[in-house]
Amino acid sequence: MSNSAVFFGVLLLYVAGLLWLALRVERNDRFRKRVLDNPYVYSLGLTIYMTAWTFYGNVGQAARSGIVFLMTFTGAFFGILVWWWLLRPIIRIRNLHKITSIADFISARYGKSHFVAGLVACLCFVGTLPYVALQFKAILATLDIMLIRSGGTAEVASMAGLPILLFTILFTILAGVRHLDPTERHTGVMAVVAVESFVKLAALLAVGIFVTYGLYDGFGDVLGQAVDAGWGHLFTLEQEGGEMFDWVGRVMIFAPSVLLLPRQFHMAVIENSDESHVRTAMWLMPFFTLLMTLFVMPLAMAGLLRGYGPESGDWFVLMLPMDMGHAWLGMFVFLGGFSAGMSMIVVTTMTMTTMISNDLILPLLHLIPGMGWLRRYILQCRWAVVCLYLSASYSMYVLVGESYSLVSLGIMSMVAAIQLVPGTLGGMFWGRGNRAGVIAGLLAGFTLWSYTLILPVLARSGVVGDAFLQAGPFGLDWLHPEHLLGLRIFNPLLHTVFWTLLGNVGCYVLFSCLWEPQERDLATARDYLFMFDALSEWSGDSPEFERSVAVEPKLAYLRQQFGSYYDQAVAEDIVENIAVAAGVVELEYMSVVELATLSAEAEKQLAGIVGSASANKIIQTGTFFTGVERERLTMAYKAMLANMRISPEELMRRLDYYRERERLLQEHAEEVGRTNLLLKDEMQEREKAQHELALAEERYRSIFENAVEGIFQTLPAGRILHANPACARILGYASVADMKQAVGDLRSDLYANGRDRDRFVQLLVSEG
Repeated sequence: MSNSAVFFGVLLLYVAGLLWLALRVERNDRFRKRVLDNPYVYSLGLTIYMTAWTFYGNVGQAARSGIVFLMTFTGAFFGILVWWWLLRPIIRIRNLHKITSIADFISARYGKSHFVAGLVACLCFVGTLPYVALQFKAILATLDIMLIRSGGTAEVASMAGLPILLFTILFTILAGVRHLDPTERHTGVMAVVAVESFVKLAALLAVGIFVTYGLYDGFGDVLGQAVDAGWGHLFTLEQEGGEMFDWVGRVMIFAPSVLLLPRQFHMAVIENSDESHVRTAMWLMPFFTLLMTLFVMPLAMAGLLRGYGPESGDWFVLMLPMDMGHAWLGMFVFLGGFSAGMSMIVVTTMTMTTMISNDLILPLLHLIPGMGWLRRYILQCRWAVVCLYLSASYSMYVLVGESYSLVSLGIMSMVAAIQLVPGTLGGMFWGRGNRAGVIAGLLAGFTLWSYTLILPVLARSGVVGDAFLQAGPFGLDWLHPEHLLGLRIFNPLLHTVFWTLLGNVGCYVLFSCLWEPQERDLATARDYLFMFDALSEWSGDSPEFERSVAVEPKLAYLRQQFGSYYDQAVAEDIVENIAVAAGVVELEYMSVVELATLSAEAEKQLAGIVGSASANKIIQTGTFFTGVERERLTMAYKAMLANMRISPEELMRRLDYYRERERLLQEHAEEVGRTNLLLKDEMQEREKAQHELALAEERYRSIFENAVEGIFQTLPAGRILHANPACARILGYASVADMKQAVGDLRSDLYANGRDRDRFVQLLVSEG
């Protein structure tokens, strides 16, 4: 058997094991609960931030630019520092609005606008393609190295691209896109990502220890030899990208990316089952990052000392063990890099599939007549989106992947992700921010990102002509994409960061100030600014709170809407649960406030299928609310706010109180539930004891009757007659049945008259 066959066999076994683990966890309730309740699984899930870029690309960057590679993790560290104050409120908002993605989160803040959601989805789609292409490049390039160095041929290695693409599509669908509701937590994927995180960390530590302490005598030896060989400048800030100004700029890129990249948002927010897990993630993820970077510089210096060129630095991690004759260590390293890339591909594709289907496809189905039947096949549509998205990413790898390093491809996505920062942070901390501002900001940032970064990349890759890179478009140097308006103090990367953030933030603030927000913008803004539910139990005496809205027509409307996505029986069960949650299941009429509660419950349930923006449009802009009901509901809200009579500062002070109250009530409800279970068990035991007592009493009575029959048959008649008048009747019956009837009568008489009973007992004793 050839080395290549062994290699493919090990790879297939590893992949089959991961798929088995994902399906096993998904189908076993006990395993699902253990994954959901484990803060370490959640924290390891967040380490998909460290992809093939980290596993391979950081060593390559260190070989070319030295300690500049630390910028990636310095920025991530600063981003993680604010999670306790930023991530927890986002998780609460997610639970409140049943958010499904970063696009859903931003659109829900700005009036649940379809346009905002679609714009964010488009930005994320284009922005994540380079990052997924990076993973394909890492997997396929290292596959080439493994096959060729294990005795295979270049022809076999070059043919592996399409099979890897098809396998990735199949794995993503089976492990991550199996259910209709994308808000359902993917415990199988979480378990797989946690395992892959261990594998990539163990592999990088293994090769780092092998090189540092196997080929050399420790850190001091390998780094000292690198300095003696003329590579000492890599340990200073003198090389390109090492100036302090560039450090600050790169930190600005990486700090928000650790949360706002679509895959990071999904793992940190959508997959979170307990916000207390954030505390564990805040120390485990930096510690994991430290271990991942521990041997980066020794590996880079070892590769340079062995004669490898800096341009091949991305593959030092794999080339060193393979060229030293340690094929099994090389196989382990390949599995580590494969794990780093595959986990990122699967989670990113899951997230983008949700965004594209909910925020682009479904709105089009509502607009195009005759396409409504496709809503019954949303899951199948998502499978098609998986195929299209991964195919587009693979195509980008084919077009530009060979022209750029892993770091260059990855940083394009990082710069795209920071375009979400103004709309996200502005929406959470600035009440004036509105739809006009976020749309203008996103359009400006996305346009400048495409013009100043993506267009030069495509030109240098030969996809488009590069004449404009010489003297600018139309010969206008001030329009040069890398020196816009003659600005030449930045390198191309920071030039893009400067202009995109300037245009994005400037347009966001300007248009938000010029545009007067509508009522629905203000309604959702309150949730984001205060993270506080209105007093749902408040009631009043005004007409707005009279129960005058018929319940059944509203439920019928909901059954019709959910029937577009589920079978009718399932839709009826869902609507029944919504009615129970809203407290209107036993009502014939309800108030407009209760109607709003029913609407909110229905919208949250529907948001799990089509996203919050589509759900809001279906419920709020359909026939669910009449014009009169909307007007009365507005009056009811105004009355509630007026009766609260508290300042915004007081409202903020009450936030933690009500959250703590909700937590205590939940704990109390759980305790009551446990007590009820104990009482139920105790009642079952008592019923069992009573049943056994009744059986024993019945057996005793049977024995007593048989004994009395025997006594009457043996005692002389004269002795019996004076004991009780009923005894005389016994001698008048010839059959056993008649005698039993008489005995029964006698027993009744004896029990009715205590004195006769005592006399009869004495007689039995004396004659017995």
